[in-house]
Amino acid sequence: MRSRTGRVVVNSPLSFLQFAGRSLAGNEAIADRLAVNRLEQNAFYGWPLAGLALVIAVRLWHRALVKALVCTAIGGAVLSMGPRIQIPGTHIVLPGPWRLILDLPLFGSVIESRFGMVCAPVLGVLVALAVDRIAASSEPRLKAAGLVAVAAALLPIVPTPYPVNVRPAVPDFIADGTWRRYVDEGQTVVPVPLAHSYTTESQHWQSATRMAFTMPGGYFMAPNGPAHVGNYNPEPRPTYRLLGTVYTSGKVPEIGPRQRAEAEADLSYWKAGVVVLAPGFNAPPLYQTLRQLLGRDGTLIGGAWVWDVNDGTSATRRPGA
Repeated sequence: MRSRTGRVVVNSPLSFLQFAGRSLAGNEAIADRLAVNRLEQNAFYGWPLAGLALVIAVRLWHRALVKALVCTAIGGAVLSMGPRIQIPGTHIVLPGPWRLILDLPLFGSVIESRFGMVCAPVLGVLVALAVDRIAASSEPRLKAAGLVAVAAALLPIVPTPYPVNVRPAVPDFIADGTWRRYVDEGQTVVPVPLAHSYTTESQHWQSATRMAFTMPGGYFMAPNGPAHVGNYNPEPRPTYRLLGTVYTSGKVPEIGPRQRAEAEADLSYWKAGVVVLAPGFNAPPLYQTLRQLLGRDGTLIGGAWVWDVNDGTSATRRPGA
């Protein structure tokens, strides 16, 4: 996917010979250098499988099916390398065919590296053809050697368990509907940190309430900015960017009149009724930042720190009002 800065997510030619970090033969340190993140290791098939596929293709090249499969794999692999293909170990950069369609509608929002997954079914069919031929052999030694070769190529890429964390519980302030007292029709709940590609917990809050409230921010793919270039997040306003930096760094920035004015403008733009911070990753520096931005301490309600930003104007805020 291309961002507003022109950044692309592409595969290195070396990716196809490397093992995914979460595979039996994988090395996370090596794999991480070849992928933008661990979710984008789409072309990591390993050199044993790549070598086996080459042998199968040469041996069965006389078959039209094999020729079609190889052309399909090459096409997907080359497209996944993006508009500029860096030759590993050199300063040589070759133009890739993706540059011909990069600026066409919709293609600007495509993640190029995922074209590497086109190779997966191709490799599967090639291996199946080889196994079918090996199984039909009348030579026991040849049959055994062939099956061992196939197993040796596939075993290194067997996936290993991916570590997971237990999702934090939705704070009672959100789960039991207390937030409704602080938000008028047309207003938003502002969860902190705001939803972003690096944290989607507030979207979990929203889904847990069956989308009962609206909020700024989010992790999604959509055209963005004046150029309508595909991006994962909304156009970042100053406070959105500031709180995101605090969340990722854990450091409280210097807050002055400009930051407070920007926060006031952003809350108005977001039509905020309430700001909510739940305990979690880097919550203390986020609390201190919000305390300075909003000029007061938050109130602990239903397992979350709450800042009423309606200034007493909400008719639904107090029971019996």
